[in-house]
Amino acid sequence: MALPVGVGHGLPPEFAHLAAAAAAAAAPNGGGHGSGRRGFRRGYDANGGPGALPSADDFSIDSLVALVGGTPASQPITDAVYQALFQLDGRSCALLLKDLSKAGMQFRATELFDWIRALDEGHPLQSLLDVYSYTAMISLCITEHDVDRALKLAGEMKSKGIERNVHTYTALMNVCIK
Repeated sequence: MALPVGVGHGLPPEFAHLAAAAAAAAAPNGGGHGSGRRGFRRGYDANGGPGALPSADDFSIDSLVALVGGTPASQPITDAVYQALFQLDGRSCALLLKDLSKAGMQFRATELFDWIRALDEGHPLQSLLDVYSYTAMISLCITEHDVDRALKLAGEMKSKGIERNVHTYTALMNVCIK
């Protein structure tokens, strides 16, 4: 899948280098889109700065969670994870959101999901907003007992034409009863 680079997709110019790195990572032999926990590459070194692209085996959802955990609370995580997001599909994104919550960073999961939701229509990362990522976010509303947010997300799914499944409705019921 060819990835459009920055311009025309709501990407600020200061992130153009990230989009270029993401496009390079998506080139042939650049890691498979939708390959789960280990199916994407990382363009950041251990310190979170721009670095060389290691092999896909060197990067996983777990290491992405660790990268987010090492990001100062005052800094948005989108700077750190932007490139890797291009290699995720909805299921991988949902896994990332859940793992962030399990690691005690639910606020970061919410920050990431809301940032993706706020991107311009047509932005390539909008494809991450599917039944899996929405259901994961609805499930995360259980711990906060945030019925209003869960219902809002379910309504947003309906308005965007994203089909709800049994897991979505189970998550909604759990938010309401727990």
